Amino acid sequence: MKYILNSAVITAPGAYEYHHISAEEARAFLDDGDFISTIGYPETAEALSTLINLPIHVNRKIIKMQPGDQALVFRLTCRVWADRLAIASKGTFTPEFVLANCEIGLLTMLRGDYNKSFYEKGYEAGLLAFKKVAKCTRCGGERGFSVYCPSCEEPPNV
Repeated sequence: MKYILNSAVITAPGAYEYHHISAEEARAFLDDGDFISTIGYPETAEALSTLINLPIHVNRKIIKMQPGDQALVFRLTCRVWADRLAIASKGTFTPEFVLANCEIGLLTMLRGDYNKSFYEKGYEAGLLAFKKVAKCTRCGGERGFSVYCPSCEEPPNV
């Protein structure tokens, strides 16, 4: 699946690759129209639309990338509070400001990857993120919400 993100976020545990691309490469990546935008601000969507000459819609959808998924990342290169810009200005920048302070990259999820030992150590030490018990969807055994099932090793959040 192809996505558009306004930051290079890790949407699910795994291994990723990220590199900068040109506006022309971004246009070619999105040219078939088969993508989901998760751009949250109209100014950002308008700036990207102007840059690559394709309509980009505002959509605050939360996604979870799977291995093989790719995301065009269109992000500001300045932090609002770090550059002495009022935090209240977030979401009110002009498309021209966005274009002057942006970069484009391509984020690819290479593989899903749970750090099993981290979850096992937390489970053994009693350091569960949630103290509740969940039923494993695979074997029906009890496990913490944030740990692998001790019986069948099902990953968390499944």
